[in-house]
Amino acid sequence: RPLLGEAVIETETKDGVKKDYEMKPGSFLAVGPEDTHRVRNASKDKEFVFFIAQAPRGKYDFIPK
Repeated sequence: RPLLGEAVIETETKDGVKKDYEMKPGSFLAVGPEDTHRVRNASKDKEFVFFIAQAPRGKYDFIPK
């Protein structure tokens, strides 16, 4: 959940479908457990601050390609 600023979350499903989500304060996004994602600040001069809640199932979600 964005608290300050704006960002884009880039996602890709295991089937290769890509989608970008614009995030602003008050937005919410749940990313599927097998989807990759990357958070990109939409501003070059303002901070993006967000809250993330994650419940890893025995491992972290970083999966190198």
